Amino acid sequence: MRLLIFVSILLSVMYATNPSTSDFSSFVADHISEKAREEGAKEDLSNLAGGIASMYVKKNVQRTNYYVISTYFLDMSLFRDFGRKDLEDIFVLGIFNFFLPLN
Repeated sequence: MRLLIFVSILLSVMYATNPSTSDFSSFVADHISEKAREEGAKEDLSNLAGGIASMYVKKNVQRTNYYVISTYFLDMSLFRDFGRKDLEDIFVLGIFNFFLPLN
């Protein structure tokens, strides 16, 4: 009986903290801005890069919602077409309001 209650509570929390596409977009924008700053970009430029990345993600991400978790797929072929042959598609797991890259 306790196990059933524990599993019910866990699933309820997972459902309530399942990140949305907007959450993923914000995560990508923050990540890109932080990387730009680490590489020496000024704050304005890093914020611009994060904003552009966020707009790209909002238009191109494919979210699969499993109600307690979500997966996000971002096709990077557009960037590969512009010469960035080293970029792989991005596949991310969203759980408990966190994002875990799977590739």
